[in-house]
Amino acid sequence: MILTEAERKHLSNPVWRLNNLYWVINENGKAVKFKMRVAQRKLLRNMAFRNIILKGRQLGFSTFIQLYILDCILFIPNLRAAIIAHTKEDMATIYRDKIIFAYDHLPPEIRAEHPAKKKDAGELLLENNSGVRVTTSARGTTAQLLHVSELGRIGAKYPQKAKEIIKGCIPAVHEGGIAFFESTAEGQEGVFYDMCQQAINRCAMDRPLSPLEFKMHFFPWYEKPTNKTSPKYIVVPVRLQEYFKSVQAVLRVKFTPEQMAWYTVTEGILGEDMKAENPSTPEEAFEVSIEGAYYKRQMDKMYAENRVGEFPYNPKYSVDTAWDIGHGDATAIWFRQKIGRWNNIIDYMEASGEDLPYFVERLKEKPYTYGRMIAPHDMGNMIWGTGHTVLETALLDHGISFEIAPNIPIQDGIQAVRAMLGKTRINEATCEGLLKVVTSYRKDWNPQMGCWKSAPRHDNNSNGSDAGRYLAVSEPGAGKKKGKPKQESPLKGCAT
Repeated sequence: MILTEAERKHLSNPVWRLNNLYWVINENGKAVKFKMRVAQRKLLRNMAFRNIILKGRQLGFSTFIQLYILDCILFIPNLRAAIIAHTKEDMATIYRDKIIFAYDHLPPEIRAEHPAKKKDAGELLLENNSGVRVTTSARGTTAQLLHVSELGRIGAKYPQKAKEIIKGCIPAVHEGGIAFFESTAEGQEGVFYDMCQQAINRCAMDRPLSPLEFKMHFFPWYEKPTNKTSPKYIVVPVRLQEYFKSVQAVLRVKFTPEQMAWYTVTEGILGEDMKAENPSTPEEAFEVSIEGAYYKRQMDKMYAENRVGEFPYNPKYSVDTAWDIGHGDATAIWFRQKIGRWNNIIDYMEASGEDLPYFVERLKEKPYTYGRMIAPHDMGNMIWGTGHTVLETALLDHGISFEIAPNIPIQDGIQAVRAMLGKTRINEATCEGLLKVVTSYRKDWNPQMGCWKSAPRHDNNSNGSDAGRYLAVSEPGAGKKKGKPKQESPLKGCAT
């Protein structure tokens, strides 16, 4: 393709360049000229120095950002850019199919005016001393442009790698540079989730962002023009009809019959992953639990049956507590009232770096009458601050006699929690932290085998989930025969 004189007059306009110079491989494997979609134009128009992008699937942001980077290094001298992939295979694909393909398919006179000095090993360096490098780490790099793709998915399976990427990326882009972190949602934890929540909170503040703060961009499923299909023969269930009504009322949008038909068919395929893959709101993107989560089915049923809501303390009943006591780790406590067949979880406490007296004082501050005090089976072996075991410290210094939870295999304990959750109601106002850890507690990922391990992953959700497991295995019929004899607490029946 040879540019006409009229076309060359537009070369100073980056929007024109992005819509007229670059070729990409589309979803059907065909080479087509790139044209910005509505959502991509919106991002270009509203982007800040640092951008975090929460999106639905296949809205084309990775391709757009990589073409934006290529356009910048072509027409701005002395610019350095980095694209972070989480595997070497992804790194090779991005470099070959996005950067080099688009560069090689430029009009020949553009390539002649901006020849490549280096075009191998994941790096394109031009004669104008601008270049882009596709790598798996930004450490040791100084870049004016940075793109990290699918950070949420990296964090879900490789949490330590995600943290290392952030540690390397943030210092690599100095003030005045432009950074893009984009991903679909992957559960209510990890660096991407935390970055999104911080950006959302800052957006709610009535002040401008500093150049070092991230701006939140959210792009829902209905902003992709191709997310539609013929409504003929598609029956939208009443459940989804009500969902569409509520979303349209809140967001003040209007879905077409074709969009609702597409959503209905796609949800039938994706099932429980629909909202994470194709969210309507940022909150919806993170409301589902992540792949490999132990208690997803039970928590979904609990929400569906309105068993997460207003279930406050009832002074007619005593409060049992179940503890996971961290040694150099967080300590977590569940507060349970047994009311008929129901386990009412009325409160939750978690803190790091505190010793036993701290938690005893916090319990005394609450208006509860305490019953059972359930603790881990290895409590007698721990040394916690005083030189005594926790059992000795609790009894000698605080008058608390803990009941030791049965020592049964973790997988049996997880099954006990699942059974308990079927008879559980949770007080939402005081158990936000508990809901998060139980929803996000999951299996560990084996990156070598590409599958989930049978053991839980040890992370920020472990302590709170373990406390719930100790409560579950201490229920009648859940393995008490393997535990030590129950010790009555001197606090039982007494308000503290």
